[in-house]
Amino acid sequence: MFLQEFLTIRDDKEFKAQKKLREKEKEPTLLSQQFTATGEVDATPQKDVWKFSSKMPEFINNYTAINRNIQEASLAFSEKTAELADIVYDLSKYYEGLGIMYNNMEIKNMYQIHKFMSDVMTCWGDTYTEQSILMRTQFSKFFTYHCHEAGPMRDLLKKRLNYKEDYARAEIRLNEKKERLFKSQDFEKWQLDSEGIAKLAQLKTNEEMAKKHMLSKETKAVDEKRNLLHYFSNQVKEQTTDIMDNNYTDLC
Repeated sequence: MFLQEFLTIRDDKEFKAQKKLREKEKEPTLLSQQFTATGEVDATPQKDVWKFSSKMPEFINNYTAINRNIQEASLAFSEKTAELADIVYDLSKYYEGLGIMYNNMEIKNMYQIHKFMSDVMTCWGDTYTEQSILMRTQFSKFFTYHCHEAGPMRDLLKKRLNYKEDYARAEIRLNEKKERLFKSQDFEKWQLDSEGIAKLAQLKTNEEMAKKHMLSKETKAVDEKRNLLHYFSNQVKEQTTDIMDNNYTDLC
């Protein structure tokens, strides 16, 4: 829940404080140490999670850049529209001034049309002002918030990468150790599970089968690392998808 928790924090100071606190925490080494909203921890690899994770770095970079462009363009639009509103309000005053002059001269038809033009310019000015405020307070703010989403996304992706590298190293070490043990034929060091002990005669000549039963405790530890990797691979996809769904809801 790392990413979703962080992205519910709207206060910048609280966000930074929570981020520093999380950075000091030790990474969990067991799947059971993970906390989720449902209390369930899914370590079953979901469809396309590896492909999804591989695309995430490019997605995050582009996502951040485009959202920043939108935020900056929204501010520029707001400023330009506010300037345009001021110009239109000035036009309204000019038309109003001419209308007053015509009215003083009792030229009623010219007074009426210039009063109408003044009212139209005021209406346009109000519209531009509303657009300026909307772009500054809603669009710019909304997409600025999305720019900040990249940090937690990268953190989650980095955490997954750490587990991936840790699992890969552990798996290589374990396989190399099992190969050495099989070649040595020192059965006492194989640390076979109960099923392996019963099949020892077969295992002596079948390296592939022997590896499945030897060093059961170390194998379980490596399996745990693999499960953590699967869990965080799922989390990368699930949490990113959930955040995008929430963003869609906010836009609608």
